[in-house]
Order: sequence, then C-alpha cells, then structure tokens
Amino acid sequence: MSNQFHLQLLLDLAQTRTDDAARRLGELVLRRDRTSRRLQMLEDYRHEYNERFVEAPAAGFSPTHGATTAPSSPSWTRQSSHSAGWSSSRVPRLR
Repeated sequence: MSNQFHLQLLLDLAQTRTDDAARRLGELVLRRDRTSRRLQMLEDYRHEYNERFVEAPAAGFSPTHGATTAPSSPSWTRQSSHSAGWSSSRVPRLR
C-alpha cells in the first residue's frame, strides 16, 4: 500500500505542475495577443502618418509645416536686439 501512496504523491505533484504551466501559458498567450494588437495599432498609425506626410506637399503644405519639434534657432533669436526694439539691458534675467 505504501507504494500506491508514493505514486499518488507523484501524480498529484505532476498534476499541480501541469496546472501551473497551463495557467502560465494562458497568461503568456493573453499577453502576446495584447502586444500583437498594440503593435498592429502602432504600425497602422505609422502607415497613416507616412501617407499624410507624403500627401501633404500635394495639398500645398511643406513636410515640416506644423511640425511639433522646435526649430534649432527660433526666428525671434535671429533678429538683432535693435531691429526688434529691445536692448539686452531691458530684457529681464530669470534667476
């Protein structure tokens, strides 16, 4: 009888590990599906953005029109302080 008891312990352990592995597999499949949907959404956005970027010049806009990145040197810094009506002594300094 003790032989049967040892086998039952091994069977229970195998069943527990199988259940844990199945649960983990389910979690990983769900995570993969969510990640795949997110990737597809990003690829769709990139494709749409590229289409708009390519079509914008045909509509009369330059590719940089309305860009969200700031230019390397804003236009107001290109003017001399005298031509803009400001002298450097009148500009308040931030501390």
